[in-house]
Amino acid sequence: MWKGSVELRHYLSVVRRRIWTVLIVFGATCLVAGVATHFKQRLYTSSATIHVATGVSTLGGTVRTDDVVYLDRLENTYARLATGADMLARLKREVGLAYTPTVHIRGIPNTELMELSVTTSSPQLAAKSADVLAQLLIARVHAMSAEQAAEAEAAFEARVTRLTTTINAARVEYAALTAEPTTEQRRLKLEELKSTLHVQTARLVAEQQTYDSYRAAQDERTNAVSLAEDAVVPTAPSSPNVKLNLAIAVLLGLTGGLALAFVMENLSSRLNSRREISELVGVSVLGSIPTIKDKGALGLVKHDSPGDEAFRRLTATLLALQTRENFTTMLVTSGRPGEGKSLTAINLGRSIAERNKRVVVVDADVRIPTLHRLAGIDNSIGLTDVVSRRTSFDTAVRRTDTVPDGLWILPSGTLVTPRERADPGHLFSRPEMLDTLRELSRLFDVVLIDSPAILAVSDALTIAQVADAALLVVSEDNAGREELEATYESLAAVDARIVGIVVNRSSDPVGYSRYYARYGQANLANLATLRFESSPKFGEEAS
Repeated sequence: MWKGSVELRHYLSVVRRRIWTVLIVFGATCLVAGVATHFKQRLYTSSATIHVATGVSTLGGTVRTDDVVYLDRLENTYARLATGADMLARLKREVGLAYTPTVHIRGIPNTELMELSVTTSSPQLAAKSADVLAQLLIARVHAMSAEQAAEAEAAFEARVTRLTTTINAARVEYAALTAEPTTEQRRLKLEELKSTLHVQTARLVAEQQTYDSYRAAQDERTNAVSLAEDAVVPTAPSSPNVKLNLAIAVLLGLTGGLALAFVMENLSSRLNSRREISELVGVSVLGSIPTIKDKGALGLVKHDSPGDEAFRRLTATLLALQTRENFTTMLVTSGRPGEGKSLTAINLGRSIAERNKRVVVVDADVRIPTLHRLAGIDNSIGLTDVVSRRTSFDTAVRRTDTVPDGLWILPSGTLVTPRERADPGHLFSRPEMLDTLRELSRLFDVVLIDSPAILAVSDALTIAQVADAALLVVSEDNAGREELEATYESLAAVDARIVGIVVNRSSDPVGYSRYYARYGQANLANLATLRFESSPKFGEEAS
Protein backbone atom coordinates (compact mmCIF):
# COMPACT_ATOMS: atom_id res chain seq x y z
CA MET A 1 0.00 0.00 0.00
CA TRP A 2 1.21 3.49 -0.80
CA LYS A 3 2.86 4.98 2.29
CA GLY A 4 1.37 8.40 1.62
CA SER A 5 -2.13 6.90 1.72
CA VAL A 6 -1.41 5.31 5.10
CA GLU A 7 -0.09 8.60 6.47
CA LEU A 8 -3.10 10.49 5.13
CA ARG A 9 -5.48 8.05 6.81
CA HIS A 10 -3.52 8.46 10.05
CA TYR A 11 -3.85 12.25 9.90
CA LEU A 12 -7.55 12.00 9.12
CA SER A 13 -8.04 9.61 12.04
CA VAL A 14 -6.37 12.15 14.35
CA VAL A 15 -8.71 14.87 13.09
CA ARG A 16 -11.68 12.52 13.54
CA ARG A 17 -10.71 11.76 17.14
CA ARG A 18 -9.99 15.40 17.96
CA ILE A 19 -12.84 16.89 15.94
CA TRP A 20 -14.34 18.58 18.98
CA THR A 21 -11.03 20.29 19.70
CA VAL A 22 -10.89 21.57 16.12
CA LEU A 23 -14.52 22.71 16.19
CA ILE A 24 -14.18 24.44 19.57
CA VAL A 25 -11.05 26.34 18.54
CA PHE A 26 -12.60 27.18 15.18
CA GLY A 27 -15.86 28.35 16.75
CA ALA A 28 -14.12 30.34 19.48
CA THR A 29 -11.86 32.08 16.97
CA CYS A 30 -14.77 32.98 14.70
CA LEU A 31 -16.83 34.14 17.69
CA VAL A 32 -14.05 36.36 19.03
CA ALA A 33 -13.43 37.79 15.56
CA GLY A 34 -17.15 38.40 15.06
CA VAL A 35 -17.61 40.10 18.44
CA ALA A 36 -14.47 42.20 17.99
CA THR A 37 -15.56 43.23 14.51
CA HIS A 38 -19.05 44.06 15.71
CA PHE A 39 -17.90 46.30 18.56
CA LYS A 40 -14.94 47.89 16.80
CA GLN A 41 -15.43 51.57 15.91
CA ARG A 42 -16.51 52.15 12.30
CA LEU A 43 -14.02 54.25 10.35
CA TYR A 44 -14.63 55.86 6.97
CA THR A 45 -12.06 56.79 4.35
CA SER A 46 -12.51 59.34 1.58
CA SER A 47 -9.96 60.34 -1.06
CA ALA A 48 -9.35 63.51 -3.04
CA THR A 49 -7.23 63.37 -6.19
CA ILE A 50 -4.68 66.04 -7.07
CA HIS A 51 -2.99 66.51 -10.43
CA VAL A 52 0.73 67.24 -10.59
CA ALA A 53 2.04 68.09 -14.06
CA THR A 54 5.79 67.75 -14.59
CA GLY A 55 7.59 71.07 -15.00
CA VAL A 56 8.65 70.71 -18.66
CA SER A 57 10.33 73.90 -19.72
CA THR A 58 8.70 75.70 -22.60
CA LEU A 59 12.02 77.18 -23.59
CA GLY A 60 13.14 75.11 -26.54
CA GLY A 61 10.58 72.39 -25.71
CA THR A 62 13.20 70.26 -23.95
CA VAL A 63 12.74 68.08 -20.87
CA ARG A 64 14.99 69.00 -17.97
CA THR A 65 16.66 66.25 -15.96
CA ASP A 66 15.08 67.45 -12.74
CA ASP A 67 11.68 67.34 -14.46
CA VAL A 68 12.04 63.59 -15.11
CA VAL A 69 12.48 62.69 -11.43
CA TYR A 70 10.24 65.49 -10.24
CA LEU A 71 7.04 63.44 -9.88
CA ASP A 72 8.88 60.58 -8.21
CA ARG A 73 10.13 62.91 -5.48
CA LEU A 74 6.77 64.53 -4.98
CA GLU A 75 5.08 61.47 -3.42
CA ASN A 76 7.50 61.36 -0.50
CA THR A 77 7.67 65.15 -0.24
CA TYR A 78 3.90 65.65 -0.22
CA ALA A 79 3.41 62.74 2.17
CA ARG A 80 5.79 64.37 4.65
CA LEU A 81 4.04 67.71 4.20
CA ALA A 82 0.50 66.32 4.52
CA THR A 83 1.27 64.26 7.63
CA GLY A 84 3.32 66.91 9.36
CA ALA A 85 2.18 68.17 12.76
CA ASP A 86 1.55 71.70 11.49
CA MET A 87 -0.58 70.50 8.55
CA LEU A 88 -2.65 68.15 10.71
CA ALA A 89 -3.17 70.86 13.32
CA ARG A 90 -4.46 73.23 10.62
CA LEU A 91 -6.71 70.46 9.25
CA LYS A 92 -8.23 69.87 12.72
CA ARG A 93 -8.93 73.58 13.07
CA GLU A 94 -10.39 73.97 9.58
CA VAL A 95 -12.72 70.94 9.84
CA GLY A 96 -13.41 71.17 13.57
CA LEU A 97 -12.12 67.71 14.50
CA ALA A 98 -11.48 66.74 18.11
CA TYR A 99 -8.88 64.17 17.14
CA THR A 100 -6.12 63.78 14.59
CA PRO A 101 -7.32 61.88 11.50
CA THR A 102 -5.31 59.28 9.63
CA VAL A 103 -3.78 60.63 6.41
CA HIS A 104 -2.22 58.67 3.56
CA ILE A 105 -0.87 59.80 0.18
CA ARG A 106 0.03 57.53 -2.71
CA GLY A 107 0.95 58.13 -6.30
CA ILE A 108 -1.20 56.42 -8.90
CA PRO A 109 1.24 54.46 -11.10
CA ASN A 110 1.87 55.64 -14.69
CA THR A 111 -0.10 58.86 -14.14
CA GLU A 112 0.48 62.41 -12.89
CA LEU A 113 -2.17 61.86 -10.20
CA MET A 114 -1.88 61.47 -6.47
CA GLU A 115 -4.55 60.16 -4.15
CA LEU A 116 -4.87 61.85 -0.79
CA SER A 117 -6.93 59.77 1.69
CA VAL A 118 -8.27 60.80 5.09
CA THR A 119 -9.88 58.41 7.60
CA THR A 120 -12.29 59.62 10.28
CA SER A 121 -15.19 58.24 12.30
CA SER A 122 -17.77 60.05 10.13
CA PRO A 123 -18.27 59.61 6.37
CA GLN A 124 -19.14 63.30 5.91
CA LEU A 125 -16.11 64.45 7.90
CA ALA A 126 -13.88 62.07 5.93
CA ALA A 127 -14.92 63.64 2.61
CA LYS A 128 -14.67 67.19 3.95
CA SER A 129 -11.27 66.51 5.54
CA ALA A 130 -9.90 65.08 2.29
CA ASP A 131 -10.97 68.16 0.31
CA VAL A 132 -9.66 70.59 2.95
CA LEU A 133 -6.37 68.77 3.23
CA ALA A 134 -5.96 68.80 -0.56
CA GLN A 135 -6.51 72.58 -0.61
CA LEU A 136 -4.11 73.08 2.30
CA LEU A 137 -1.48 70.96 0.59
CA ILE A 138 -1.88 72.85 -2.71
CA ALA A 139 -1.61 76.17 -0.89
CA ARG A 140 1.48 74.95 0.95
CA VAL A 141 3.08 73.86 -2.33
CA HIS A 142 2.38 77.28 -3.89
CA ALA A 143 3.83 79.01 -0.84
CA MET A 144 6.95 76.87 -0.97
CA SER A 145 7.31 77.58 -4.69
CA ALA A 146 7.02 81.32 -4.04
CA GLU A 147 9.65 81.11 -1.31
CA GLN A 148 11.97 79.14 -3.59
CA ALA A 149 11.40 81.66 -6.41
CA ALA A 150 12.22 84.58 -4.12
CA GLU A 151 15.40 82.93 -2.91
CA ALA A 152 16.40 82.07 -6.47
CA GLU A 153 15.75 85.65 -7.63
CA ALA A 154 17.84 87.11 -4.80
CA ALA A 155 20.71 84.78 -5.62
CA PHE A 156 20.42 85.63 -9.32
CA GLU A 157 20.47 89.38 -8.63
CA ALA A 158 23.53 88.97 -6.44
CA ARG A 159 25.39 87.09 -9.17
CA VAL A 160 24.28 89.64 -11.83
CA THR A 161 25.46 92.52 -9.63
CA ARG A 162 28.88 90.93 -9.22
CA LEU A 163 29.20 90.28 -12.94
CA THR A 164 27.96 93.80 -13.87
CA THR A 165 30.43 95.39 -11.46
CA THR A 166 33.25 93.37 -12.93
CA ILE A 167 32.23 94.28 -16.51
CA ASN A 168 31.84 98.00 -15.73
CA ALA A 169 35.23 98.15 -14.05
CA ALA A 170 36.84 96.45 -17.01
CA ARG A 171 35.17 98.88 -19.43
CA VAL A 172 36.37 101.94 -17.47
CA GLU A 173 39.93 100.64 -17.38
CA TYR A 174 39.78 99.75 -21.06
CA ALA A 175 38.59 103.28 -21.99
CA ALA A 176 41.38 104.87 -19.94
CA LEU A 177 44.11 102.78 -21.60
CA THR A 178 42.87 103.53 -25.11
CA ALA A 179 43.23 107.32 -24.46
CA GLU A 180 46.97 107.01 -23.71
CA PRO A 181 49.81 106.47 -26.27
CA THR A 182 50.13 102.87 -27.38
CA THR A 183 52.98 100.82 -25.99
CA GLU A 184 53.62 97.10 -26.03
CA GLN A 185 52.69 96.85 -22.35
CA ARG A 186 49.44 98.79 -22.85
CA ARG A 187 48.60 96.71 -25.92
CA LEU A 188 48.88 93.48 -23.90
CA LYS A 189 46.75 94.94 -21.10
CA LEU A 190 44.06 95.98 -23.58
CA GLU A 191 43.97 92.48 -25.01
CA GLU A 192 43.53 91.08 -21.46
CA LEU A 193 40.70 93.50 -20.66
CA LYS A 194 39.00 92.76 -23.95
CA SER A 195 39.07 88.99 -23.12
CA THR A 196 37.73 89.64 -19.63
CA LEU A 197 34.85 91.72 -21.00
CA HIS A 198 34.00 89.00 -23.48
CA VAL A 199 33.99 86.23 -20.88
CA GLN A 200 32.08 88.14 -18.23
CA THR A 201 29.50 89.35 -20.74
CA ALA A 202 28.96 85.74 -21.91
CA ARG A 203 28.55 84.62 -18.29
CA LEU A 204 26.02 87.39 -17.71
CA VAL A 205 23.99 86.30 -20.74
CA ALA A 206 24.15 82.63 -19.72
CA GLU A 207 23.11 83.48 -16.16
CA GLN A 208 20.13 85.42 -17.48
CA GLN A 209 19.09 82.51 -19.74
CA THR A 210 19.41 80.02 -16.89
CA TYR A 211 17.32 82.19 -14.63
CA ASP A 212 14.65 82.68 -17.28
CA SER A 213 14.49 78.90 -17.87
CA TYR A 214 14.23 78.24 -14.12
CA ARG A 215 11.45 80.82 -13.72
CA ALA A 216 9.49 79.29 -16.58
CA ALA A 217 9.78 75.76 -15.16
CA GLN A 218 9.02 76.97 -11.64
CA ASP A 219 5.90 78.80 -12.83
CA GLU A 220 4.75 75.64 -14.60
CA ARG A 221 5.36 73.52 -11.52
CA THR A 222 3.59 75.91 -9.23
CA ASN A 223 0.54 76.19 -11.45
CA ALA A 224 0.50 72.45 -12.28
CA VAL A 225 -0.55 71.34 -8.74
CA SER A 226 -4.33 71.39 -8.68
CA LEU A 227 -7.35 69.53 -7.37
CA ALA A 228 -8.34 66.96 -9.99
CA GLU A 229 -11.27 65.28 -8.23
CA ASP A 230 -13.22 66.14 -5.10
CA ALA A 231 -13.64 63.60 -2.34
CA VAL A 232 -16.86 61.58 -2.27
CA VAL A 233 -18.80 60.77 0.91
CA PRO A 234 -18.20 57.03 1.52
CA THR A 235 -21.24 54.77 1.82
CA ALA A 236 -19.53 51.92 3.68
CA PRO A 237 -16.89 51.87 6.40
CA SER A 238 -13.30 51.12 5.42
CA SER A 239 -12.65 49.57 8.80
CA PRO A 240 -13.36 47.03 10.12
CA ASN A 241 -13.28 44.92 6.97
CA VAL A 242 -15.89 42.30 7.89
CA LYS A 243 -15.16 39.90 5.03
CA LEU A 244 -11.41 40.05 5.54
CA ASN A 245 -11.71 39.63 9.30
CA LEU A 246 -13.99 36.62 8.95
CA ALA A 247 -11.74 35.06 6.29
CA ILE A 248 -8.72 35.47 8.57
CA ALA A 249 -10.72 34.09 11.51
CA VAL A 250 -11.72 31.01 9.50
CA LEU A 251 -8.14 30.43 8.40
CA LEU A 252 -6.69 30.97 11.87
CA GLY A 253 -9.46 28.93 13.50
CA LEU A 254 -8.93 25.92 11.27
CA THR A 255 -5.14 26.18 11.44
CA GLY A 256 -5.13 26.68 15.20
CA GLY A 257 -7.67 23.91 15.78
CA LEU A 258 -5.74 21.42 13.67
CA ALA A 259 -2.43 22.42 15.24
CA LEU A 260 -3.85 22.04 18.75
CA ALA A 261 -5.39 18.69 17.82
CA PHE A 262 -2.04 17.31 16.64
CA VAL A 263 -0.21 18.77 19.64
CA MET A 264 -2.69 17.14 22.00
CA GLU A 265 -2.37 13.89 20.05
CA ASN A 266 1.41 13.93 20.37
CA LEU A 267 1.31 14.80 24.06
CA SER A 268 -1.36 12.20 24.81
CA SER A 269 -0.21 8.84 26.17
CA ARG A 270 -3.34 7.14 24.88
CA LEU A 271 -3.19 4.70 21.98
CA ASN A 272 -6.03 5.19 19.55
CA SER A 273 -5.68 2.58 16.85
CA ARG A 274 -4.59 -0.97 16.06
CA ARG A 275 -1.66 0.44 14.16
CA GLU A 276 -0.37 2.48 17.11
CA ILE A 277 -0.75 -0.45 19.48
CA SER A 278 1.05 -2.84 17.15
CA GLU A 279 3.87 -0.45 16.25
CA LEU A 280 4.55 0.49 19.88
CA VAL A 281 5.55 -3.03 20.97
CA GLY A 282 6.20 -4.68 17.61
CA VAL A 283 3.53 -7.36 18.09
CA SER A 284 0.82 -8.10 15.55
CA VAL A 285 -2.81 -7.40 16.34
CA LEU A 286 -4.61 -10.69 15.72
CA GLY A 287 -8.12 -9.34 16.06
CA SER A 288 -10.38 -6.52 17.20
CA ILE A 289 -13.46 -7.06 19.31
CA PRO A 290 -16.23 -4.45 19.23
CA THR A 291 -17.86 -3.08 22.34
CA ILE A 292 -20.37 -5.73 23.41
CA LYS A 293 -23.35 -4.22 25.25
CA ASP A 294 -25.80 -7.12 25.11
CA LYS A 295 -24.21 -10.32 26.42
CA GLY A 296 -25.90 -13.65 27.10
CA ALA A 297 -25.22 -16.27 29.74
CA LEU A 298 -21.60 -16.70 30.80
CA GLY A 299 -20.86 -13.33 29.24
CA LEU A 300 -21.02 -14.87 25.77
CA VAL A 301 -21.77 -12.66 22.81
CA LYS A 302 -24.91 -13.42 20.86
CA HIS A 303 -24.58 -15.66 17.86
CA ASP A 304 -24.37 -14.03 14.44
CA SER A 305 -23.64 -10.62 15.83
CA PRO A 306 -20.67 -8.38 14.94
CA GLY A 307 -19.00 -9.47 18.17
CA ASP A 308 -19.52 -13.14 17.37
CA GLU A 309 -18.00 -12.69 13.91
CA ALA A 310 -15.04 -10.83 15.44
CA PHE A 311 -14.31 -13.83 17.69
CA ARG A 312 -14.69 -16.20 14.74
CA ARG A 313 -12.07 -14.24 12.82
CA LEU A 314 -9.81 -14.23 15.88
CA THR A 315 -10.32 -18.00 16.22
CA ALA A 316 -9.38 -18.63 12.59
CA THR A 317 -6.22 -16.59 13.03
CA LEU A 318 -5.24 -18.29 16.30
CA LEU A 319 -5.86 -21.82 15.03
CA ALA A 320 -3.74 -21.11 11.95
CA LEU A 321 -1.05 -19.69 14.22
CA GLN A 322 -1.33 -22.72 16.53
CA THR A 323 -0.80 -25.10 13.62
CA ARG A 324 2.25 -23.15 12.46
CA GLU A 325 3.88 -22.56 15.86
CA ASN A 326 2.60 -25.56 17.82
CA PHE A 327 1.21 -24.35 21.17
CA THR A 328 -1.67 -25.58 23.32
CA THR A 329 -1.68 -23.66 26.62
CA MET A 330 -2.16 -19.95 26.14
CA LEU A 331 -2.19 -17.24 28.80
CA VAL A 332 -4.89 -14.62 28.24
CA THR A 333 -3.87 -11.51 30.16
CA SER A 334 -3.86 -7.73 30.11
CA GLY A 335 -1.82 -4.88 31.53
CA ARG A 336 -4.50 -3.52 33.84
CA PRO A 337 -7.69 -4.88 35.34
CA GLY A 338 -10.93 -4.16 33.52
CA GLU A 339 -9.65 -4.53 29.94
CA GLY A 340 -11.95 -7.51 29.23
CA LYS A 341 -9.55 -10.44 29.36
CA SER A 342 -12.00 -12.79 31.14
CA LEU A 343 -14.81 -12.15 28.65
CA THR A 344 -12.30 -12.44 25.82
CA ALA A 345 -11.11 -15.80 27.15
CA ILE A 346 -14.62 -17.29 27.55
CA ASN A 347 -15.89 -16.04 24.17
CA LEU A 348 -12.72 -17.12 22.42
CA GLY A 349 -13.09 -20.54 24.05
CA ARG A 350 -16.69 -20.83 22.83
CA SER A 351 -15.69 -19.85 19.29
CA ILE A 352 -12.83 -22.38 19.23
CA ALA A 353 -15.14 -25.10 20.61
CA GLU A 354 -17.52 -24.48 17.72
CA ARG A 355 -14.68 -25.54 15.40
CA ASN A 356 -14.89 -29.11 16.82
CA LYS A 357 -12.06 -28.43 19.23
CA ARG A 358 -11.92 -29.41 22.87
CA VAL A 359 -11.29 -26.27 24.92
CA VAL A 360 -10.90 -25.59 28.62
CA VAL A 361 -10.86 -22.10 30.12
CA VAL A 362 -8.85 -21.99 33.34
CA ASP A 363 -9.53 -19.28 35.91
CA ALA A 364 -6.05 -18.52 37.25
CA ASP A 365 -7.14 -15.25 38.86
CA VAL A 366 -7.33 -16.80 42.30
CA ARG A 367 -7.39 -13.41 44.02
CA ILE A 368 -10.50 -12.11 42.21
CA PRO A 369 -12.10 -15.15 40.47
CA THR A 370 -14.69 -14.45 37.80
CA LEU A 371 -15.51 -17.48 35.64
CA HIS A 372 -17.45 -19.41 38.26
CA ARG A 373 -19.87 -16.52 38.69
CA LEU A 374 -20.37 -16.19 34.94
CA ALA A 375 -20.98 -19.92 34.58
CA GLY A 376 -23.08 -20.20 37.71
CA ILE A 377 -20.99 -23.01 39.21
CA ASP A 378 -19.47 -23.66 42.61
CA ASN A 379 -15.94 -22.39 43.19
CA SER A 380 -15.15 -24.59 46.17
CA ILE A 381 -13.09 -26.90 43.96
CA GLY A 382 -10.86 -25.73 41.16
CA LEU A 383 -7.32 -24.97 39.97
CA THR A 384 -5.80 -24.45 43.41
CA ASP A 385 -7.12 -27.82 44.54
CA VAL A 386 -5.75 -29.59 41.45
CA VAL A 387 -2.31 -27.97 41.82
CA SER A 388 -2.28 -28.80 45.55
CA ARG A 389 -3.40 -32.34 44.72
CA ARG A 390 -6.50 -32.03 46.86
CA THR A 391 -8.74 -33.17 44.02
CA SER A 392 -8.62 -34.66 40.52
CA PHE A 393 -9.34 -33.23 37.07
CA ASP A 394 -12.58 -35.19 36.77
CA THR A 395 -13.95 -33.36 39.79
CA ALA A 396 -12.52 -29.90 39.15
CA VAL A 397 -13.18 -29.47 35.40
CA ARG A 398 -16.88 -28.85 34.84
CA ARG A 399 -19.57 -27.76 32.45
CA THR A 400 -23.04 -26.28 32.90
CA ASP A 401 -26.07 -25.86 30.72
CA THR A 402 -24.91 -22.32 29.90
CA VAL A 403 -21.63 -23.59 28.48
CA PRO A 404 -21.60 -24.75 24.82
CA ASP A 405 -20.57 -28.29 23.96
CA GLY A 406 -16.81 -28.72 23.65
CA LEU A 407 -16.10 -26.01 26.21
CA TRP A 408 -15.11 -26.81 29.80
CA ILE A 409 -14.32 -24.56 32.72
CA LEU A 410 -11.75 -25.02 35.45
CA PRO A 411 -12.65 -22.47 38.17
CA SER A 412 -9.99 -20.95 40.40
CA GLY A 413 -10.85 -22.97 43.53
CA THR A 414 -10.32 -21.83 47.08
CA LEU A 415 -7.26 -20.79 49.07
CA VAL A 416 -7.11 -23.24 51.96
CA THR A 417 -3.76 -23.00 53.69
CA PRO A 418 -2.38 -19.85 55.35
CA ARG A 419 0.48 -19.83 52.84
CA GLU A 420 -1.95 -19.90 49.94
CA ARG A 421 -3.96 -17.04 51.40
CA ALA A 422 -0.83 -15.00 52.16
CA ASP A 423 0.79 -15.55 48.74
CA PRO A 424 -1.59 -17.09 46.18
CA GLY A 425 0.98 -16.67 43.42
CA HIS A 426 3.38 -19.20 44.91
CA LEU A 427 1.05 -21.99 43.72
CA PHE A 428 1.90 -21.19 40.11
CA SER A 429 5.63 -21.51 40.69
CA ARG A 430 5.32 -25.06 41.99
CA PRO A 431 6.20 -28.00 39.71
CA GLU A 432 2.64 -29.21 40.10
CA MET A 433 1.44 -26.20 38.09
CA LEU A 434 3.52 -27.29 35.11
CA ASP A 435 2.24 -30.85 35.54
CA THR A 436 -1.34 -29.55 35.61
CA LEU A 437 -0.85 -27.65 32.34
CA ARG A 438 0.74 -30.68 30.72
CA GLU A 439 -2.19 -32.85 31.73
CA LEU A 440 -4.65 -30.26 30.41
CA SER A 441 -2.68 -30.14 27.15
CA ARG A 442 -3.09 -33.91 26.84
CA LEU A 443 -6.83 -33.80 27.45
CA PHE A 444 -7.72 -30.66 25.40
CA ASP A 445 -6.83 -29.16 22.08
CA VAL A 446 -6.66 -25.63 23.47
CA VAL A 447 -6.11 -24.47 27.07
CA LEU A 448 -6.95 -20.81 27.73
CA ILE A 449 -5.67 -19.44 31.05
CA ASP A 450 -7.45 -16.37 32.38
CA SER A 451 -4.89 -14.67 34.64
CA PRO A 452 -4.70 -11.51 36.73
CA ALA A 453 -3.49 -8.26 35.13
CA ILE A 454 0.27 -8.11 34.58
CA LEU A 455 0.77 -4.74 36.27
CA ALA A 456 -1.46 -5.62 39.24
CA VAL A 457 0.24 -8.72 40.66
CA SER A 458 3.06 -11.05 39.65
CA ASP A 459 0.85 -14.15 39.21
CA ALA A 460 0.49 -13.74 35.43
CA LEU A 461 4.26 -13.47 34.95
CA THR A 462 4.75 -16.72 36.84
CA ILE A 463 2.16 -18.48 34.68
CA ALA A 464 3.65 -16.95 31.51
CA GLN A 465 6.88 -18.86 32.19
CA VAL A 466 5.12 -22.26 32.01
CA ALA A 467 2.46 -21.50 29.37
CA ASP A 468 3.21 -22.18 25.72
CA ALA A 469 2.08 -18.75 24.56
CA ALA A 470 0.57 -15.48 25.76
CA LEU A 471 -2.27 -13.46 24.24
CA LEU A 472 -2.36 -9.83 25.35
CA VAL A 473 -5.75 -8.10 25.61
CA VAL A 474 -5.70 -4.30 25.22
CA SER A 475 -8.81 -2.14 25.63
CA GLU A 476 -8.93 0.47 22.89
CA ASP A 477 -10.90 2.94 25.00
CA ASN A 478 -8.27 2.92 27.75
CA ALA A 479 -4.98 1.99 26.08
CA GLY A 480 -1.99 3.90 27.43
CA ARG A 481 1.53 3.95 26.01
CA GLU A 482 3.31 3.61 29.33
CA GLU A 483 1.08 0.77 30.53
CA LEU A 484 1.40 -1.20 27.29
CA GLU A 485 5.16 -0.75 27.19
CA ALA A 486 5.48 -1.83 30.83
CA THR A 487 3.26 -4.87 30.19
CA TYR A 488 5.26 -5.94 27.15
CA GLU A 489 8.59 -5.42 28.90
CA SER A 490 7.39 -7.46 31.90
CA LEU A 491 6.38 -10.38 29.66
CA ALA A 492 9.58 -10.11 27.62
CA ALA A 493 11.65 -10.15 30.82
CA VAL A 494 10.34 -13.67 31.66
CA ASP A 495 10.76 -14.84 28.03
CA ALA A 496 7.03 -15.12 27.51
CA ARG A 497 6.01 -16.09 23.99
CA ILE A 498 3.62 -13.31 22.99
CA VAL A 499 1.77 -14.58 19.91
CA GLY A 500 -0.35 -11.47 19.41
CA ILE A 501 -2.64 -8.76 20.72
CA VAL A 502 -6.43 -8.61 20.86
CA VAL A 503 -7.84 -5.07 20.76
CA ASN A 504 -10.98 -5.10 22.88
CA ARG A 505 -13.85 -2.57 22.80
CA SER A 506 -12.85 -1.45 19.33
CA SER A 507 -15.12 1.26 17.90
CA ASP A 508 -15.81 -0.60 14.64
CA PRO A 509 -13.25 -3.33 13.94
CA VAL A 510 -12.75 -3.83 10.23
CA GLY A 511 -16.24 -2.48 9.60
CA TYR A 512 -18.11 -5.54 10.97
CA SER A 513 -21.24 -3.57 11.80
CA ARG A 514 -21.43 -2.15 8.29
CA TYR A 515 -20.99 -5.58 6.72
CA TYR A 516 -23.71 -7.09 8.89
CA ALA A 517 -26.06 -4.22 8.12
CA ARG A 518 -25.65 -5.01 4.43
CA TYR A 519 -26.15 -8.74 4.71
CA GLY A 520 -29.30 -8.39 6.82
CA GLN A 521 -30.84 -10.61 9.43
CA ALA A 522 -32.17 -13.11 6.87
CA ASN A 523 -28.69 -14.09 5.75
CA LEU A 524 -27.52 -14.23 9.35
CA ALA A 525 -30.33 -16.62 10.18
CA ASN A 526 -29.11 -18.91 7.41
CA LEU A 527 -25.58 -18.75 8.76
CA ALA A 528 -26.84 -19.62 12.21
CA THR A 529 -28.01 -23.02 10.99
CA LEU A 530 -24.42 -24.05 10.32
CA ARG A 531 -23.33 -25.63 13.61
CA PHE A 532 -20.70 -28.18 14.41
CA GLU A 533 -21.42 -31.46 16.11
CA SER A 534 -21.28 -31.48 19.90
CA SER A 535 -18.05 -32.52 21.56
CA PRO A 536 -17.99 -35.46 23.96
CA LYS A 537 -18.44 -34.84 27.66
CA PHE A 538 -15.20 -34.27 29.56
CA GLY A 539 -15.92 -37.16 31.87
CA GLU A 540 -16.40 -39.51 28.97
CA GLU A 541 -13.22 -38.34 27.26
CA ALA A 542 -11.22 -38.50 30.47
CA SER A 543 -12.31 -41.99 31.38
